[in-house]
Amino acid sequence: MIFPSSNDSIRIDIVEFLQSLLLKAASVHHYGHPENHPIIVINSLKNILSDVRDNPSKILLDFGNNYINKKSLRKYDKNILKKIKNKGVISSVFIMDLEDAIFQSNAKKAEEEAGKLFLLSDSPQAILESLVNISLLDFDRYGILSYHLLRAFAFGQTTKKDGWIYIQCLLKQLKSVNFTSPRQDVTINIENYFKNALKTRSRIITNQFNSAYRLYHSNYVRTGHFQSSICNWIASKKWKITSRKIKYSSPKELISFRNSGGNYFVNIAESIINKTENIFTKGKKLVFLDSLRMICKDAPENTLGLIEQRLKNI
Repeated sequence: MIFPSSNDSIRIDIVEFLQSLLLKAASVHHYGHPENHPIIVINSLKNILSDVRDNPSKILLDFGNNYINKKSLRKYDKNILKKIKNKGVISSVFIMDLEDAIFQSNAKKAEEEAGKLFLLSDSPQAILESLVNISLLDFDRYGILSYHLLRAFAFGQTTKKDGWIYIQCLLKQLKSVNFTSPRQDVTINIENYFKNALKTRSRIITNQFNSAYRLYHSNYVRTGHFQSSICNWIASKKWKITSRKIKYSSPKELISFRNSGGNYFVNIAESIINKTENIFTKGKKLVFLDSLRMICKDAPENTLGLIEQRLKNI
């Protein structure tokens, strides 16, 4: 594989390459916490690379390739669909049957109902959105994965065939959604929580807020349902704020990035990758870097000093 650089006469299709990485990431056997799923790392990498589309960073592309090549991939997703087909004609299927199976922790039944829906549906995204809607009931556990999975699915117009892999990716993770917490209609102004997200001690919570903010302002069929879960999550969150003071400065680099884009965050990503830390630690730092990058675009200007502080501590 030849990666693009300013000196290369041969260029690869960067979109096609990133699609391939994302599809592999969605196919990974992942047994850890959903917030550590490889597709989160690869989608974050894709986001950062979008800042330098005309001259993509070879360092970032190589990292993505190496990161996924170390993972074990699922190989038998299609077998589930074949078994369903072999049983004969599917007369009717309802999304509520899939939801009920997940609520009852019946993984086999959920997989079968998802397969039936997939075979009859023209829109894998509708199924994926239904799964995300369920996952966001436990936003702490599934919020980050759900956001990045939806964005990865949307990148480069995923084919229906590949859509099943993304559906399976989330379905394999939905094994312990917490439905026990009481839920009520809550109204919050998400724009008021940037300081909380940036002053929290936890990088994970910052990542969660970035995912929540993007989903809240998304344009999916089920965005209204997503917003309800997000409002409940934010209202119930204990932010564990640090005592650090906000610098009400306006860092020139961040102001420039907000106004004109550029390679500011790409340079930081390259410096992270070039460190001697293990690849898993580097991946987690790149996800956090992307969260700060995205927040930088929308946060009040008087919080940019705090973003700068967080960047220095990566």
